[in-house]
Amino acid sequence: MWFGLQVLRMEHVVLKVLRFEMGPTTPLTFLERFIRAAPADRRSLHLAQYLVELSMLLGERFIGYLPSDIAATAVCLSQYCLGLRVWVGLLHVSHTRART
Repeated sequence: MWFGLQVLRMEHVVLKVLRFEMGPTTPLTFLERFIRAAPADRRSLHLAQYLVELSMLLGERFIGYLPSDIAATAVCLSQYCLGLRVWVGLLHVSHTRART
């Protein structure tokens, strides 16, 4: 059984090993994976990237959403706006796996 102090010490060891080089998880982290899961072309990729970047600029409005939700929504919306087929089933499976 782990105690609070042991967990904090282990966290410190892990961060030291990583040299404290950790970055935040943003919607862009998930976007590449979701673009590969959906049958997307370059236009769809660029539109999805633009939508994700807009959500990051308007952070206050989107702060309550998970980064993976924002990325999945951007992919679906870009596909829809460009008249491409939105393969929601595959995207859902990829999104569910990304959450675990």
